[in-house]
Amino acid sequence: FGPTPSPEEIIIEGFKHWKKNARVHKLLIKHHMDGIFLKSLEQHYKFFRENNIIRSEWGAYLPEFALGGVLLVLMTWIKNGMQETPEEMGEIVSGFFNPRHLWK
Repeated sequence: FGPTPSPEEIIIEGFKHWKKNARVHKLLIKHHMDGIFLKSLEQHYKFFRENNIIRSEWGAYLPEFALGGVLLVLMTWIKNGMQETPEEMGEIVSGFFNPRHLWK
């Protein structure tokens, strides 16, 4: 990362990590242990907020929205065999957080 990583860079690094550890993640999903993913994502969010990498003025709503969405996208990506690269997933997921990408 540079001095302040972009949201896309952060997301790409996350997907690289998840792909590298795909075998473990598939087992967690298979055995309905997805709460472990959520705990991991919560720790990342806490780090980003404490280091002023992401905004925190929306209180409890932003992390719930973001973590829930990222968790489900991550699980879907793993279940679908990780066809997209981490870079493609970074672009897709970071686009969800940019409203101009959502509307035609």
